[in-house]
Amino acid sequence: MISSVRLAKPVASVHGVIAVFLLGSLLLIMPACGGGSSSNLAPSGSTPSSSTQSSQPSNTQVLVGIGDSPSDWIMAFSMMVGSMTLTSTDGSSAKIISSATPLEMMRLAGTMQPLVIASLPQGTYTKATITMNSMAITYMDPGRKTVLTKTVAGPVTGTVDLSPGFTVGSTPMVLNFDMDMASSVSIDSAGNASVNPTFRSSMGAVMVG
Repeated sequence: MISSVRLAKPVASVHGVIAVFLLGSLLLIMPACGGGSSSNLAPSGSTPSSSTQSSQPSNTQVLVGIGDSPSDWIMAFSMMVGSMTLTSTDGSSAKIISSATPLEMMRLAGTMQPLVIASLPQGTYTKATITMNSMAITYMDPGRKTVLTKTVAGPVTGTVDLSPGFTVGSTPMVLNFDMDMASSVSIDSAGNASVNPTFRSSMGAVMVG
């Protein structure tokens, strides 16, 4: 399913990454996708109740990527992603990242880089929340014609509406986030930098081959 926001990066751009990062891990995880974990097995001679069997939702692997739409005046942008979570239609949340992860956003400008392969409960997610810290912005000052670097300690939080929804079923999925640098970063006339992250999303099923 594709969200209604503009898809800044085609899902096809991650196919090479999928072949490297997913083939081995899918072979390990796929037997668990159709059923519960081994803790749901009943002792010999007993039969698990239907409520026990259905209490554990199945999980599916999701390759999460992140990239940027470059700005003509920003030369480099690094940050720490403090957390990334998805919110489902029933209000529950699923963690994609729970510990600080460093990223350099402009190094692969115009492409997606893999962030993590997450095992997510099956269901429909409507919102992503991304928290960022320790941002460093290197840019060309148009007035002084010099390269300057500004830092923003954070944290700052970006919210991405996944409309009409990101549905995780039994098939491995791809979820990409594209940070619009021109809309996300601003520096005033006094040289004060601020970051108000704007993300676009794209999503779809994994295609290997």
